[in-house]
Amino acid sequence: MPPGTGSTSAQLDHLLQVAYAFMGTSALKAGVESGVFRTLAQGGHDAPTLADQLGLPQRSTRVLLATLAAYGLLKRDQGKFILTETAKTYLVPGKDEYLGDMVAVIAGDPIWSTAGRLTDVVRQNGSVISASALSPDNSYWVGYNRSIRRSLLTQAEALYETIREEGPFRRILDLACGCGALGLTFTAKDTEAQAICEDWAPVLETARETAGELGVLSRTTFVSESILTMELPENQDLIILGNICHFLSLDQCLALFRRCHKALAHSGKLLVFDSIADEDRDSPQCSMMALSVLLQSAEGDVHTFEEYWEKLLQAGFRDINLYTIEGSPSECLLAGKQKLRGRPCE
Repeated sequence: MPPGTGSTSAQLDHLLQVAYAFMGTSALKAGVESGVFRTLAQGGHDAPTLADQLGLPQRSTRVLLATLAAYGLLKRDQGKFILTETAKTYLVPGKDEYLGDMVAVIAGDPIWSTAGRLTDVVRQNGSVISASALSPDNSYWVGYNRSIRRSLLTQAEALYETIREEGPFRRILDLACGCGALGLTFTAKDTEAQAICEDWAPVLETARETAGELGVLSRTTFVSESILTMELPENQDLIILGNICHFLSLDQCLALFRRCHKALAHSGKLLVFDSIADEDRDSPQCSMMALSVLLQSAEGDVHTFEEYWEKLLQAGFRDINLYTIEGSPSECLLAGKQKLRGRPCE
């Protein structure tokens, strides 16, 4: 039954779930930060025992555990609290799937504090914080890129396997590279490949770690500049725009696409890896992503495929193809200068 339909009682329950949703976020963050999931991964405990192990008061620990159970992250078994399968998979530190660091970032500043001012954000038509998504002093991106690195490396493998036949990609430029997972994964696949990773200096430290882990540090150049003003090196085989275009207006995207077109070799490709909205912008995932962008950006949005298509054509691209990447919330637009395969040029 869709939300907002059904009996009066069901409608009221749905409204209260929305109104109290912040409590679930708060409880999840507290569970991560206090070590609840880490400790329960070793075995179940009752509230007093777990409180003693964590050095926390019993009353507040009992309330936190009960709340986490109410949200399906813990369950009760013979008087003890144990992890659910979701918590075992994603909330136990040390696992490849661990998302606890991401939870702490998403539920921390600036998003958490800014979300409380959403009315001001709507009235201003964009972020009300001084360090917006494109600000060089925005420390949010350091923690964010560390938190998503493991997940993004997995997505990068799937992305490479999806488009590998479009290569070879020997000269790779990864703009706003973040943790470097995309460009450096591609670089690691070809011993002749070299990469240039661009981002703000503090963020590039995570990209350096990724390059070292993948064994491509000697074949990677790190450039600390702004994606909006950097002079792009020419004759590139692949230019990557990973999860950055949603922070740009369509006019900014067009200007960037034109610069990328100029910097690509004749057979080079532009890879846009991002969330792409459907025409009606009515999917829940798209709506939540758009809200996150609104909180952090003055002009960005989750753009539709048609909007990307139009701006890529205006920038001079003619071979534009859309790929769905298994296991990734993002999709891939791959655009080249040559023959048109996907759709007729309008």
